[in-house]
Amino acid sequence: MQDKKVFILTGEWQDVRGKNLLKFFGVSEDSKPVEIHITNNPVFFIRRTDQIDDLKIPFQRKEVELKNFSGEDVDAIYFNTESDLRKAAEELHTSGLKTFESDIDPGRRYL
Repeated sequence: MQDKKVFILTGEWQDVRGKNLLKFFGVSEDSKPVEIHITNNPVFFIRRTDQIDDLKIPFQRKEVELKNFSGEDVDAIYFNTESDLRKAAEELHTSGLKTFESDIDPGRRYL
């Protein structure tokens, strides 16, 4: 595989066979069309003090060195698919917990 500079024109995401797939389409420096596929783990953040042990969707929680705008420590919550992320965010919002960045498109987040 060789490195090339690519101007990305558009992108999209799909959940395929239990994984989140990012697709980017662009043009290389030699004017040839390029399609890039990346397997992704969608992520949002919650306050470190929030408990989500009863979440019914598979996830992985990791401590990160980030804070929300109120200065509170947050943890990253990773999912296999974007649809799992969206279901989890809705479930947490319904139970009164706040998520951060759960509304960001996975392709934009990756870039």
